[in-house]
Amino acid sequence: MVVFLHLLVERILRIVMHFLLDIFLFGYNRVSYHYRNRLMENLPCIIVANHSSHYDAGVLLSAFPYSMMHRVHPVAARDYFFSSRFKAVFFRIFMNVLPIERSAKLKEAFTATEDALSRGHSIIIFPEGTRSKSGKVASFKVGVGYLAAKYNLPVIPAYIDGAHDAMGKGHSVPRARKISVVFGKPVFFEGDREDREQWSVFAGSLRGAILNTRRAWQRARENRARGIVSRQDS
Repeated sequence: MVVFLHLLVERILRIVMHFLLDIFLFGYNRVSYHYRNRLMENLPCIIVANHSSHYDAGVLLSAFPYSMMHRVHPVAARDYFFSSRFKAVFFRIFMNVLPIERSAKLKEAFTATEDALSRGHSIIIFPEGTRSKSGKVASFKVGVGYLAAKYNLPVIPAYIDGAHDAMGKGHSVPRARKISVVFGKPVFFEGDREDREQWSVFAGSLRGAILNTRRAWQRARENRARGIVSRQDS
């Protein structure tokens, strides 16, 4: 009974926090989502995205309805997001974050993540490993390839546009910049599930998928500005 009440309180607090977060994101940054059906039709899944702002995890979490957010976990560095008791409680309860040990060996680093995936939960992971200072998409680390190979889940590439301008690395005050999230088509790992080299190749292909999603989004935006509607947008 005590455990049930504890979980219930956590869930209520998480929903309240995200309700307030949504008011801020949709009011101040005018967040919009594109092709969200690609996400909602492929759950559970692994969501991978470019990473250039502390906005990123919150923006992706807000793509989910409140009833589902307890089964979605951003993956973040223990040494940064769990460096104090206050930060650990905040990010665990309000953001549902799972810690990753950046200094550990690959399979040991994802202990909490693998536990969540084995229970049918979804994760949000930023394979660059840290926020991009320039806003450019850096190379992807092998870990996401390992997880995709082991759990055979759909991987949804997501391109986040505008978060770097809103609050890039080195800035602590958010700016009123529009943020758009574009979800790409699901991708599956195909190949030898024990081959680390193939994990790495797959991780690189996910980076390519995000860059392709970005290019398609930019073309569609330019076409809309000229009054041209593509078949995909219609």
